[in-house]
Amino acid sequence: MHYLKAPTSKKLRIDAAGYQASIIDYCLENDIEFSIRAKMCQSLKDILVDKDNQWQPLVDKKGKAIDGQATFRMRHFMGDKGKVFDLIVQRSVVTGQVELDLDLDLNLNKL
Repeated sequence: MHYLKAPTSKKLRIDAAGYQASIIDYCLENDIEFSIRAKMCQSLKDILVDKDNQWQPLVDKKGKAIDGQATFRMRHFMGDKGKVFDLIVQRSVVTGQVELDLDLDLNLNKL
């Protein structure tokens, strides 16, 4: 008789529904690496506007900058007692919105 082995990986990847303080705190308390992809919300927009943030070019697997894409990393927490974690924001230039001042050098390959 064959039995399935329990997974040994302690990694979690979920969508926006997982962007909750209780899930993030659980992952941090149990040494689970996690990635949660969520849409931008107004509270994060407000934080990013107030920060003296340093956007970096998003790079591909070979280390080459991807035109029109950038990332920003900061320490973040949710709620009054939330644990601190790394928040990584990714942005892309949307066709037709290049005229907006995003403080983004559209030719990121020269960085």
